[in-house]
Order: sequence, then structure tokens, then C-alpha cells
Amino acid sequence: MRSRPAHLGFTLIEILVAVTLMGIVVSIVYASMAATTRSVRAYRERLSVSTRGHLALQQITATLRCCYKELRTQDSGLRIRSTKPIVDDHSGQKGAFEVALRFDRTSGTIMVSQEPWQPGISKDRVLQAWHPLIDHVTDVQWSFWDGTTWKQDWDLEMHKDLPLLVRMDLRLHDAHSRQYDLQTQVSPSCGTKAVTATMDANGPAKL
Repeated sequence: MRSRPAHLGFTLIEILVAVTLMGIVVSIVYASMAATTRSVRAYRERLSVSTRGHLALQQITATLRCCYKELRTQDSGLRIRSTKPIVDDHSGQKGAFEVALRFDRTSGTIMVSQEPWQPGISKDRVLQAWHPLIDHVTDVQWSFWDGTTWKQDWDLEMHKDLPLLVRMDLRLHDAHSRQYDLQTQVSPSCGTKAVTATMDANGPAKL
């Protein structure tokens, strides 16, 4: 008696097992690709926020380095006189500029206004033409080192001199509300460099 030939196909159970295993593998690969995409997106957002923040700090510290005769806090911002404008002045204007910075909490934007300084004009004159310097700002804090303590406010007429250091703490956020903290400190004396120092309650670790 002749035996029946063996069945060469797959059983239903074998097909279901194979499909299940393929589904697991595809799910793992997809999850890995999705996680990588999110990481790349987060890195790009962080790089963008950090780059814009550092650029704004560089502009501000460059202006502070060339500050003279006028530096005071004003409406949670800063009012200074400097030979270096924050925003590039393409008019070719030489000399000093009246520069004001303020933080608009409603829009989360640091605004800047600057005009050529004119002798004899009141230092309290209202500057016009405000322009955004950087957006996505959560908070801004100014601190002034007088050689002994950090102060939150400064008025050159009251203190009779410029502070030894001006520190700016800048907190930014991205589209996903991730927070980024940046800090810079600079001596408001033309020709010095901005420095980053380890801070404690006793003041800067290095000048």
C-alpha cells in the first residue's frame, strides 16, 4: 500500500505565529525610529533656542562692555548709554547711543530701543521704535555686583559709579515648553570680555 505524500504547505498556526513575530519586529523598529525622530527634533529645537539665546547675550554684553555715564534699571529692564548699539546701526552714526531693554511678559519677548545720544537731552526721555530682540523668553533677571553684594537694582546717580559686574540670567522655552537657562556676566568697561563664572552667595568665583 502506497503512503500519502507529506503536505508541503504551512499550517494556520504556523502562519499566525509568523505574522505575530513580524508584527512585533515591525513595532520595535517603528518605535525605535519614532524615538530617534523625537530625539533629533528635540535636539534641533534645543540648538535653535540655545543659539538664539547666546546670540542675544552676545549683543547685550557687547553693548554693556562699552557702557559709560549711564546705567540703571528701568521698568524691569535696563537703560544704558553706550558707544556700541545692540542692533547694528547701518546709518553709520558714530558716538554714543541711548539704549533701553525691557521684557514684555505678555508676548515673552525682550524688546530693544536705541537712539543716538544727544547732549542736553533729558536722560528720562522716552525712547521710541521698540523692536524684538529675542522671543520665547520665560524670565529675565538682572544682577549688579558692587564689590560686596549682588543687587537687583542699579542707578548710577545713586551709586556714583558703574557696577563691577552686570549679570543677566535668561530663561527661554521651546515649542514644547522645555526650559533652557543661560547666563552671562560682563564688566561694563569698554574693552573687557564677558566671562562665565561659578557663582555662589559670596559673589563671582573669578573676575
